[in-house]
Amino acid sequence: MTLFDDITEGFILNCQCNGKKWCELNGNVFTTDPCTETFKYMETSFSCVPAIHRIACEHSMANLHCGAGEVIKVLGADLGRRDHTTCAFRREPARLEKIDCTRHTAVLAQKCDGKNQCTVRASQSVLGTSCMDTSLYLEYAFTCSAAK
Repeated sequence: MTLFDDITEGFILNCQCNGKKWCELNGNVFTTDPCTETFKYMETSFSCVPAIHRIACEHSMANLHCGAGEVIKVLGADLGRRDHTTCAFRREPARLEKIDCTRHTAVLAQKCDGKNQCTVRASQSVLGTSCMDTSLYLEYAFTCSAAK
């Protein structure tokens, strides 16, 4: 494994795990395997921070705001669908079937980090394409910290 591989894998973990209460990774996310016939394990360390976790249904607004003198730090944001029930009210059942489609998006962090408040539309046109013919939602987590 090279230093680049280690940095890339750390980025994958950050993108897929930050801001969540639990995180499960498929081993296929790691790109190189110098020993294909050997069983492996992943050792990791983590710390939990008190995050604000929200969900915005597709085409609604994701509203992030902090107290006076505080700024937003987005920990993670995923656009897609992981279950059949979230944001399902008055949605076509066929558009709720595909639950294995989710994609990390950095757009929320780009638009909101360092601001006291921020509003972004939860849509594929703003955040990027995720899953076609599926009713989506934006799941995101952020913290508020003292402005520097």
